[in-house]
Amino acid sequence: MILMLEYDLVVVGSGVGLTLISQGIQMGLSCALIEDAKMGGTCLTRGCIPSKVLVYPADIVRETEHAKKIGLDIKIEKINWELISKRMWSQIDESKSIEHGLSQAHNLTIYHGVGEFVGEYEMKVKLNKNGEYSEIFRGKKIILASGGRSFIPPIEGLDKVGYVTSETFFGPKFPKKPWESLIIIGGGVIAAEFAHIFSAMGTKVTIVEMLPH
Repeated sequence: MILMLEYDLVVVGSGVGLTLISQGIQMGLSCALIEDAKMGGTCLTRGCIPSKVLVYPADIVRETEHAKKIGLDIKIEKINWELISKRMWSQIDESKSIEHGLSQAHNLTIYHGVGEFVGEYEMKVKLNKNGEYSEIFRGKKIILASGGRSFIPPIEGLDKVGYVTSETFFGPKFPKKPWESLIIIGGGVIAAEFAHIFSAMGTKVTIVEMLPH
């Protein structure tokens, strides 16, 4: 009889899931963490933290523009998008130090890939490295903390125009310089934040929102 590998705690997702894994490691539990992207989840790698690095210089631009109201005549000579971008990527790269720290835990196994349930409390992972599957394992406790995903609205022709989501913006479609023009679909907090960032950098921004405000 072949014994199946078993963990005390299995967590899918390395955002808020890291808090749970950290507690499990400290308690001496045998743990497994499944993540198919960079360590740190949405907030660190494609959300709150990198966006705030972009928001801060945009705030400075707007404050400078309004400085005359309080008797200060300030002029911004140049916006160094390359330096702004470098600071942002340095924050995203904190995921590397997170993974390095986790790799030191003797009671933690990290799976890079997408987890799948194959039975009751049983999983396997399709590994990013080679597309093959890990061995099947059991988890006494399995917690799904896989985070959020961008919703792609069903707009006809959208797939033909090369749209950008938060996942691809903080990834392969990050602009080498601010765009000349930008249409943002949605008028929520995140939309307003990106509108603020790029309008301050000189981009002509249009927000499309179906609700009145």
